[in-house]
Amino acid sequence: MDNIQWTRENFPSDIPNALDAIVTLKTDITDAHDALLSSKVAQAHAANAHKAKEPTFNIGDLAYLSTMNRCQEYLTGDSKHTAKFMPRYDSPYKIISTNPESSTYTLDLPEHTNIYPTFHVSKLKSHIANDTELFPSRELQ
Repeated sequence: MDNIQWTRENFPSDIPNALDAIVTLKTDITDAHDALLSSKVAQAHAANAHKAKEPTFNIGDLAYLSTMNRCQEYLTGDSKHTAKFMPRYDSPYKIISTNPESSTYTLDLPEHTNIYPTFHVSKLKSHIANDTELFPSRELQ
């Protein structure tokens, strides 16, 4: 097939308005692409305007791990468990590696767990130690 560049001079005369229709369609498609790109940028700006700064952790800090994606593991552990009463976070784990550029942190998980130890910061919650002077009854034995 020939690779012909159609212009008004070499366009067949029996279809006079086809070239105008093609040019109009190409212009409309380009305008639609521009409008989509503009709306994506506006949506990203609006979404990021009220976004809270994500927490950062240091090596040695303690953090709780979310159990949101491990519901099945919890339910199969004991037949008396129900998802409604499932703990939202696991006990605090020590952070052994940080990668703030990608917002991932590696936790010191127990050996018996079958979980990859690196998690996004959205799955972690910082551990705040108990103040025994303010809350002496909350101290663990």
